[in-house]
Amino acid sequence: MRKLQEERATLTRFDDELRELESVIKEKKQAASDAELAAKRMEHEVQALGKEKTTAQTFVSNLEKQFEWIAEENQCVSCSCLTRAGFILMTYILVYLGSRAPSTILARWTWRR
Repeated sequence: MRKLQEERATLTRFDDELRELESVIKEKKQAASDAELAAKRMEHEVQALGKEKTTAQTFVSNLEKQFEWIAEENQCVSCSCLTRAGFILMTYILVYLGSRAPSTILARWTWRR
């Protein structure tokens, strides 16, 4: 009888341990799923920012073709500070893009050629 009680106690401990391990596995799977979703969101954001960058570069290129003095002044810039032409270009870009994350573009934009 005592042996049977000991075996039942052992089985109960094993059952408890299995439940804990199943809980840990479930948590890890959820964490992996969340990380995968976050990675997909980031990938989508990177693609969107790439498209915005291309649009902005095209817009700036068109402005430089339209106004020769912008291209000329930008060629003279030897530092990364914002010149008068750079300020005007940035203003045009921000107006063109409207509310589509102008701070993101400002943070990544360089005026060096």
